[in-house]
Amino acid sequence: FTVVDIDRMFVDGTTERNNYLIWLDNIADDLQQLEDANVPVLWRPYHEAGGGWFWWDKDNGATNYRRLWDDMFSYLVTTRGLHNLIWVWTPGVKGVSTAWYPEGQADILGSDVYNETSGNYVSWYEDLGRFSQTKIKALSETDYMMDPALLSSAPFAYFMIWHTDMFYRNTDSRIQSTYAHWATLNRTNVGQLW
Repeated sequence: FTVVDIDRMFVDGTTERNNYLIWLDNIADDLQQLEDANVPVLWRPYHEAGGGWFWWDKDNGATNYRRLWDDMFSYLVTTRGLHNLIWVWTPGVKGVSTAWYPEGQADILGSDVYNETSGNYVSWYEDLGRFSQTKIKALSETDYMMDPALLSSAPFAYFMIWHTDMFYRNTDSRIQSTYAHWATLNRTNVGQLW
């Protein structure tokens, strides 16, 4: 899928269509195994919409992107009947057009924020409000850990540090203070909630 003609992915009998259907079926089979094991999945397909650096949005525009999203959503939810997926949608850049947003097909809105050494996560949180005021919002990828003190202005439900950046971009004290902060839930205090 390095270079993809999305239009041909929707023409029966083409190599692109056949490969796409095999790909979707393999994904559904794997997700079915997780559903059978009662495992919920934060499912974030076609992430960073409108960024222009992945095959699903590079030179294809919002219409074809939505076509892909709609088709995957329909196949996994309706055709295959998967109910363990929590759909996470992520725009590629702040200010991306709302035409990229899969209205009614996302449970969580995410921001992928890199190189924000100053911790300006509030503007990223507010930008997600253009798509929905009621959806849960997440810091779905980041390199610098957000200061939990900012949660009152940018109450992201969760964050995920990109694996190669965890220790390269964050000091030990920042990592420790973030995980020890009262607003951060981690593995050591999950049992304390119930």
